[in-house]
Amino acid sequence: MVKLIEEALSAGSENSSIEFKESFDPQSAQDWCELVKDIVAIANTKGGAIVFGVNDDGEPMGFDVNPVLQIDPAEFTDKIYRYTGYQFSQFQMVSFEKNGHTLATLLIDALPLPLVFEKPGTYDIGQGKQRSAFSAGAVYFRHGAKSEPGNTNDLTLAFEHRLEQVRENWLKNVRQVIEAPLGSTVITIGPSSDLSALPVRLSDDPNAPLISAVSPDTTHPYRQRELMDVVNQRLPEDIRINQYDVLCIRRLHDIDGKRTFHYLPKFGGPRYSPALADWIIQQYEQDKEFFTKSRQMAHDQKVKKGR
Repeated sequence: MVKLIEEALSAGSENSSIEFKESFDPQSAQDWCELVKDIVAIANTKGGAIVFGVNDDGEPMGFDVNPVLQIDPAEFTDKIYRYTGYQFSQFQMVSFEKNGHTLATLLIDALPLPLVFEKPGTYDIGQGKQRSAFSAGAVYFRHGAKSEPGNTNDLTLAFEHRLEQVRENWLKNVRQVIEAPLGSTVITIGPSSDLSALPVRLSDDPNAPLISAVSPDTTHPYRQRELMDVVNQRLPEDIRINQYDVLCIRRLHDIDGKRTFHYLPKFGGPRYSPALADWIIQQYEQDKEFFTKSRQMAHDQKVKKGR
Protein backbone atom coordinates (compact mmCIF):
# COMPACT_ATOMS: atom_id res chain seq x y z
CA MET A 1 0.00 0.00 0.00
CA VAL A 2 2.77 2.45 0.96
CA LYS A 3 4.73 1.52 -2.17
CA LEU A 4 1.67 2.19 -4.35
CA ILE A 5 1.13 5.63 -2.77
CA GLU A 6 4.79 6.50 -3.32
CA GLU A 7 4.50 5.39 -6.95
CA ALA A 8 1.38 7.52 -7.44
CA LEU A 9 3.11 10.53 -5.89
CA SER A 10 6.27 10.28 -7.98
CA ALA A 11 4.72 9.22 -11.30
CA GLY A 12 5.22 11.76 -14.06
CA SER A 13 2.79 10.09 -16.42
CA GLU A 14 -0.07 7.61 -16.43
CA ASN A 15 0.60 3.90 -16.86
CA SER A 16 -1.15 0.54 -16.52
CA SER A 17 -1.60 0.99 -12.77
CA ILE A 18 -1.80 4.80 -12.37
CA GLU A 19 -4.59 7.05 -13.70
CA PHE A 20 -4.65 10.85 -13.34
CA LYS A 21 -7.81 12.98 -13.21
CA GLU A 22 -7.65 16.78 -13.17
CA SER A 23 -11.13 17.02 -11.63
CA PHE A 24 -14.20 15.02 -10.71
CA ASP A 25 -17.82 16.12 -10.26
CA PRO A 26 -19.81 13.74 -8.01
CA GLN A 27 -23.00 15.08 -9.66
CA SER A 28 -21.87 14.24 -13.20
CA ALA A 29 -23.08 10.98 -14.78
CA GLN A 30 -20.28 11.26 -17.33
CA ASP A 31 -17.57 11.56 -14.67
CA TRP A 32 -18.99 8.58 -12.78
CA CYS A 33 -19.16 6.36 -15.88
CA GLU A 34 -15.57 7.21 -16.83
CA LEU A 35 -14.41 6.62 -13.26
CA VAL A 36 -16.18 3.25 -12.99
CA LYS A 37 -14.53 2.21 -16.27
CA ASP A 38 -11.08 3.09 -14.93
CA ILE A 39 -11.65 1.43 -11.54
CA VAL A 40 -12.77 -1.83 -13.15
CA ALA A 41 -9.96 -1.78 -15.73
CA ILE A 42 -7.31 -1.24 -13.03
CA ALA A 43 -8.81 -3.93 -10.75
CA ASN A 44 -8.98 -6.36 -13.70
CA THR A 45 -5.33 -5.76 -14.62
CA LYS A 46 -3.19 -5.79 -11.48
CA GLY A 47 -4.55 -3.11 -9.18
CA GLY A 48 -3.28 0.44 -8.86
CA ALA A 49 -4.38 3.98 -8.04
CA ILE A 50 -6.42 6.88 -9.41
CA VAL A 51 -5.11 10.31 -8.40
CA PHE A 52 -7.54 13.25 -8.40
CA GLY A 53 -6.40 16.85 -8.84
CA VAL A 54 -3.38 16.42 -11.15
CA ASN A 55 -2.70 16.92 -14.86
CA ASP A 56 -1.27 14.38 -17.31
CA ASP A 57 2.21 15.02 -15.91
CA GLY A 58 1.14 14.28 -12.35
CA GLU A 59 1.38 17.93 -11.29
CA PRO A 60 -1.30 19.40 -8.94
CA MET A 61 -3.88 21.64 -10.63
CA GLY A 62 -5.32 23.31 -7.53
CA PHE A 63 -8.57 21.35 -7.79
CA ASP A 64 -10.48 21.14 -4.47
CA VAL A 65 -10.54 17.39 -3.75
CA ASN A 66 -12.62 17.66 -0.56
CA PRO A 67 -15.89 16.71 -2.36
CA VAL A 68 -14.11 13.58 -3.62
CA LEU A 69 -12.75 12.69 -0.17
CA GLN A 70 -16.23 13.11 1.33
CA ILE A 71 -17.90 10.59 -1.00
CA ASP A 72 -19.35 7.69 1.00
CA PRO A 73 -17.34 4.53 0.14
CA ALA A 74 -20.67 2.75 -0.27
CA GLU A 75 -21.43 5.06 -3.21
CA PHE A 76 -18.41 3.77 -5.11
CA THR A 77 -19.55 0.22 -4.43
CA ASP A 78 -23.12 1.00 -5.50
CA LYS A 79 -22.01 2.64 -8.75
CA ILE A 80 -19.85 -0.32 -9.71
CA TYR A 81 -22.57 -2.78 -8.69
CA ARG A 82 -25.05 -0.94 -10.94
CA TYR A 83 -22.99 -1.79 -14.03
CA THR A 84 -21.33 -5.09 -13.05
CA GLY A 85 -23.62 -6.78 -10.51
CA TYR A 86 -20.59 -7.18 -8.23
CA GLN A 87 -20.23 -5.65 -4.76
CA PHE A 88 -16.75 -4.23 -5.19
CA SER A 89 -15.17 -3.03 -1.95
CA GLN A 90 -11.48 -3.71 -2.57
CA PHE A 91 -10.48 -0.05 -2.51
CA GLN A 92 -9.47 2.73 -0.13
CA MET A 93 -9.59 6.51 -0.50
CA VAL A 94 -6.65 8.41 0.99
CA SER A 95 -5.34 11.98 0.87
CA PHE A 96 -1.79 13.30 0.79
CA GLU A 97 0.13 16.49 0.08
CA LYS A 98 2.16 17.24 -3.05
CA ASN A 99 3.79 20.60 -3.70
CA GLY A 100 1.54 22.24 -1.12
CA HIS A 101 -1.69 20.82 -2.60
CA THR A 102 -3.98 18.19 -1.12
CA LEU A 103 -4.65 15.32 -3.51
CA ALA A 104 -7.15 12.46 -3.28
CA THR A 105 -6.07 8.97 -4.30
CA LEU A 106 -8.25 5.90 -4.74
CA LEU A 107 -6.16 2.79 -4.04
CA ILE A 108 -7.54 -0.25 -5.87
CA ASP A 109 -6.76 -3.93 -5.22
CA ALA A 110 -6.42 -6.45 -8.01
CA LEU A 111 -9.34 -8.85 -8.49
CA PRO A 112 -8.78 -12.63 -8.70
CA LEU A 113 -11.02 -12.84 -11.79
CA PRO A 114 -12.00 -10.05 -14.24
CA LEU A 115 -15.25 -8.12 -13.84
CA VAL A 116 -17.63 -7.96 -16.81
CA PHE A 117 -19.92 -5.01 -17.46
CA GLU A 118 -23.54 -6.16 -17.41
CA LYS A 119 -24.98 -2.77 -18.41
CA PRO A 120 -23.66 -0.02 -20.70
CA GLY A 121 -22.21 3.12 -19.13
CA THR A 122 -24.37 5.56 -21.08
CA TYR A 123 -24.66 9.26 -20.23
CA ASP A 124 -26.27 12.36 -21.76
CA ILE A 125 -23.99 14.80 -23.62
CA GLY A 126 -26.69 17.34 -24.47
CA GLN A 127 -28.90 18.10 -27.48
CA GLY A 128 -30.64 14.78 -27.05
CA LYS A 129 -27.42 12.81 -27.67
CA GLN A 130 -25.84 10.10 -25.56
CA ARG A 131 -22.42 8.52 -25.29
CA SER A 132 -21.23 5.27 -23.71
CA ALA A 133 -18.06 4.93 -21.67
CA PHE A 134 -18.35 1.12 -21.97
CA SER A 135 -20.77 -1.42 -23.41
CA ALA A 136 -22.59 -4.39 -21.89
CA GLY A 137 -20.61 -7.62 -22.06
CA ALA A 138 -17.24 -5.82 -22.27
CA VAL A 139 -14.27 -6.69 -20.07
CA TYR A 140 -11.91 -3.73 -19.60
CA PHE A 141 -8.17 -3.80 -18.87
CA ARG A 142 -5.40 -1.23 -18.76
CA HIS A 143 -3.38 -0.92 -21.97
CA GLY A 144 -0.61 1.44 -20.97
CA ALA A 145 -2.33 4.67 -19.86
CA LYS A 146 -5.73 3.75 -21.31
CA SER A 147 -8.70 1.71 -20.07
CA GLU A 148 -9.79 -0.35 -23.06
CA PRO A 149 -11.78 -3.51 -23.91
CA GLY A 150 -9.73 -6.62 -23.25
CA ASN A 151 -8.36 -9.03 -25.81
CA THR A 152 -7.40 -12.68 -25.74
CA ASN A 153 -3.98 -11.87 -24.29
CA ASP A 154 -5.52 -9.88 -21.41
CA LEU A 155 -7.83 -12.75 -20.47
CA THR A 156 -5.02 -15.27 -20.76
CA LEU A 157 -2.78 -13.26 -18.43
CA ALA A 158 -5.65 -12.78 -15.94
CA PHE A 159 -6.39 -16.47 -15.71
CA GLU A 160 -2.71 -17.42 -15.61
CA HIS A 161 -2.28 -15.02 -12.68
CA ARG A 162 -5.20 -16.66 -10.87
CA LEU A 163 -3.80 -20.15 -11.53
CA GLU A 164 -0.44 -19.01 -10.16
CA GLN A 165 -2.13 -17.88 -6.92
CA VAL A 166 -3.86 -21.25 -6.56
CA ARG A 167 -0.61 -23.06 -7.34
CA GLU A 168 1.26 -21.08 -4.69
CA ASN A 169 -1.37 -21.99 -2.09
CA TRP A 170 -1.10 -25.66 -2.99
CA LEU A 171 2.69 -25.62 -2.81
CA LYS A 172 2.56 -23.81 0.52
CA ASN A 173 0.35 -26.53 1.98
CA VAL A 174 2.56 -29.28 0.56
CA ARG A 175 5.66 -27.52 1.95
CA GLN A 176 4.12 -27.41 5.44
CA VAL A 177 3.64 -31.17 5.36
CA ILE A 178 7.14 -31.88 4.01
CA GLU A 179 8.84 -29.57 6.52
CA ALA A 180 6.83 -30.77 9.52
CA PRO A 181 9.11 -32.04 12.34
CA LEU A 182 9.53 -35.79 12.86
CA GLY A 183 6.70 -37.18 14.94
CA SER A 184 4.19 -34.57 13.71
CA THR A 185 0.65 -35.65 13.02
CA VAL A 186 -0.86 -34.43 9.77
CA ILE A 187 -4.64 -34.18 9.74
CA THR A 188 -6.46 -33.95 6.44
CA ILE A 189 -9.88 -32.32 6.53
CA GLY A 190 -12.19 -33.16 3.65
CA PRO A 191 -14.70 -30.74 2.11
CA SER A 192 -17.53 -32.13 4.24
CA SER A 193 -15.56 -32.16 7.51
CA ASP A 194 -16.68 -30.07 10.44
CA LEU A 195 -14.00 -27.39 10.91
CA SER A 196 -15.34 -26.63 14.38
CA ALA A 197 -13.89 -29.97 15.49
CA LEU A 198 -10.47 -28.29 15.49
CA PRO A 199 -11.08 -24.93 17.16
CA VAL A 200 -8.27 -22.39 17.50
CA ARG A 201 -8.55 -19.10 19.40
CA LEU A 202 -6.15 -16.29 18.50
CA SER A 203 -4.68 -14.43 21.46
CA ASP A 204 -2.58 -11.29 22.00
CA ASP A 205 -1.19 -12.82 25.23
CA PRO A 206 2.62 -13.20 24.76
CA ASN A 207 2.62 -15.94 27.42
CA ALA A 208 0.02 -18.06 25.64
CA PRO A 209 1.27 -21.43 24.32
CA LEU A 210 2.47 -21.40 20.71
CA ILE A 211 0.12 -23.19 18.33
CA SER A 212 0.49 -23.44 14.58
CA ALA A 213 -2.06 -21.06 13.10
CA VAL A 214 -4.97 -22.28 11.04
CA SER A 215 -5.13 -21.00 7.46
CA PRO A 216 -6.34 -17.35 7.37
CA ASP A 217 -8.96 -18.49 4.86
CA THR A 218 -10.54 -20.29 7.81
CA THR A 219 -9.85 -17.81 10.61
CA HIS A 220 -10.60 -14.68 8.53
CA PRO A 221 -13.17 -15.74 5.91
CA TYR A 222 -15.00 -12.43 5.37
CA ARG A 223 -14.38 -9.56 3.00
CA GLN A 224 -15.74 -6.21 4.17
CA ARG A 225 -19.04 -6.68 2.33
CA GLU A 226 -19.45 -10.21 3.70
CA LEU A 227 -18.67 -9.00 7.23
CA MET A 228 -21.40 -6.37 6.88
CA ASP A 229 -23.90 -9.03 5.72
CA VAL A 230 -23.04 -11.33 8.67
CA VAL A 231 -23.47 -8.50 11.18
CA ASN A 232 -26.79 -7.42 9.60
CA GLN A 233 -28.12 -10.96 9.88
CA ARG A 234 -27.56 -10.80 13.65
CA LEU A 235 -28.94 -7.30 14.19
CA PRO A 236 -32.64 -6.51 14.75
CA GLU A 237 -34.59 -6.20 11.50
CA ASP A 238 -34.90 -2.41 11.82
CA ILE A 239 -31.15 -1.92 12.32
CA ARG A 240 -28.85 -2.17 9.31
CA ILE A 241 -25.28 -1.05 8.71
CA ASN A 242 -23.54 -0.31 5.42
CA GLN A 243 -19.92 -0.44 4.30
CA TYR A 244 -19.35 3.12 5.47
CA ASP A 245 -20.30 2.03 9.01
CA VAL A 246 -17.76 -0.79 8.82
CA LEU A 247 -15.13 1.65 7.54
CA CYS A 248 -15.81 4.05 10.43
CA ILE A 249 -15.53 1.23 12.98
CA ARG A 250 -12.29 0.00 11.42
CA ARG A 251 -10.66 3.43 11.58
CA LEU A 252 -11.91 4.49 15.02
CA HIS A 253 -10.97 1.24 16.76
CA ASP A 254 -7.80 0.38 14.79
CA ILE A 255 -9.38 -2.87 13.61
CA ASP A 256 -6.79 -3.31 10.84
CA GLY A 257 -4.06 -3.27 13.49
CA LYS A 258 -5.53 -6.23 15.38
CA ARG A 259 -4.55 -9.63 13.97
CA THR A 260 -7.44 -11.25 15.82
CA PHE A 261 -9.84 -9.25 13.66
CA HIS A 262 -7.92 -8.41 10.45
CA TYR A 263 -5.70 -10.22 7.97
CA LEU A 264 -4.17 -8.80 4.78
CA PRO A 265 -3.21 -11.53 2.29
CA LYS A 266 -0.39 -11.15 -0.20
CA PHE A 267 -2.93 -11.04 -3.01
CA GLY A 268 -6.41 -9.53 -2.71
CA GLY A 269 -8.13 -7.28 -0.24
CA PRO A 270 -8.29 -7.42 3.57
CA ARG A 271 -10.16 -10.25 5.30
CA TYR A 272 -11.99 -10.24 8.65
CA SER A 273 -12.76 -12.83 11.31
CA PRO A 274 -15.99 -14.04 12.93
CA ALA A 275 -14.48 -12.65 16.14
CA LEU A 276 -14.84 -9.15 14.70
CA ALA A 277 -18.51 -9.78 13.91
CA ASP A 278 -18.98 -10.95 17.51
CA TRP A 279 -17.21 -7.84 18.82
CA ILE A 280 -19.35 -5.47 16.72
CA ILE A 281 -22.55 -7.15 17.92
CA GLN A 282 -21.28 -6.95 21.50
CA GLN A 283 -20.62 -3.20 21.16
CA TYR A 284 -24.14 -2.65 19.81
CA GLU A 285 -25.72 -4.69 22.60
CA GLN A 286 -23.83 -2.61 25.17
CA ASP A 287 -24.71 0.69 23.47
CA LYS A 288 -27.61 0.89 21.01
CA GLU A 289 -26.12 4.17 19.67
CA PHE A 290 -22.80 2.51 18.82
CA PHE A 291 -23.19 2.83 15.03
CA THR A 292 -24.58 6.37 15.18
CA LYS A 293 -21.74 7.48 17.46
CA SER A 294 -19.15 5.80 15.23
CA ARG A 295 -20.40 7.68 12.15
CA GLN A 296 -20.40 10.99 14.02
CA MET A 297 -16.93 10.47 15.49
CA ALA A 298 -15.53 9.54 12.06
CA HIS A 299 -17.15 12.65 10.57
CA ASP A 300 -15.76 14.86 13.34
CA GLN A 301 -12.27 13.46 12.80
CA LYS A 302 -12.48 14.14 9.05
CA VAL A 303 -13.61 17.73 9.67
CA LYS A 304 -10.84 18.24 12.19
CA LYS A 305 -8.21 16.97 9.75
CA GLY A 306 -9.59 19.23 7.04
CA ARG A 307 -9.02 22.36 9.10
